[in-house]
Amino acid sequence: MQTSAVISFKGQLVIPAELRKKYGLQAGMRVLFSEQDGKLTLEPADFDPFLNLRGALKGASLVRDFEEERRAEKARESER
Repeated sequence: MQTSAVISFKGQLVIPAELRKKYGLQAGMRVLFSEQDGKLTLEPADFDPFLNLRGALKGASLVRDFEEERRAEKARESER
């Protein structure tokens, strides 16, 4: 398959939708560019679970949830 795209004045490039689907490219994903023998290639960067979790807990009340869980745990222990 061969297709073309236009590079914007900011250096941005739109990857055609069918190629994004085929290769699982999604907004926010990192990609690697490499050059070899006068050809430029693009490929998904290695999976980084920590980067993918960034923002996952935004707005979560972890302290409150922890305190509630601790109270429930103490209640279970006192029932024994």
